[in-house]
Amino acid sequence: EIELLQKNNNSIPVLHLPQLVALALGYSPEELGMDKHIVSTLKINEILAAS
Repeated sequence: EIELLQKNNNSIPVLHLPQLVALALGYSPEELGMDKHIVSTLKINEILAAS
């Protein structure tokens, strides 16, 4: 209901601490199953690829 009331779609993916630690250790988003999240993590993947 709240999403319908909002004019813009600000979907924020939820990342768990073990996923963040694994990313910092060099694991790829695919290895961590980030493509399985309900809210897309593509923007985060792009940011990580650029760094």
